[in-house]
Amino acid sequence: MNTQFKHMAMWTWPSAVRDEDPKRMVRRLKEAHVDIIMPYTCPQRGNASPPKPYFERLHGIIEEAHRHGLKVHACFDEVNAYKDMPVYDLQQVRKDGSKGGILCHANPKVAAYVLEKLKWTLTEFEYDGINLEDGYVFNRNTINDPAHMTGEKIQVIPVC
Repeated sequence: MNTQFKHMAMWTWPSAVRDEDPKRMVRRLKEAHVDIIMPYTCPQRGNASPPKPYFERLHGIIEEAHRHGLKVHACFDEVNAYKDMPVYDLQQVRKDGSKGGILCHANPKVAAYVLEKLKWTLTEFEYDGINLEDGYVFNRNTINDPAHMTGEKIQVIPVC
């Protein structure tokens, strides 16, 4: 049986954005027949800060990818709480009082922050598409993480 994919995508961790030369990255993707790259938009992920050099490198990757016919989809991740976020203290709180390390999207300040970051991301970069990383947590009372589920049922957890 001959199985062919219409598109092949490669998700990139922030350290690849930070450390990889855009020309080398695109050359290697093309050699692997990858036609869509999905770089993280959140520089806090994987200790990729500070933001300014990260975003400059990301612009370079996007430009190089487009120059060689690759599509670029944003991997948007403003779900996890990082200390330099203005809404860091607004995390989900568990029944035992501990914080979950994930922003509380039921809080209007968090929702406004995430939407503003999404708007900035979509206007700042010339993306061809977007992936809402960890988008499953936007439901206010369930977490269904398909990437980490091993057959167990959806967890119902208290949020915020």
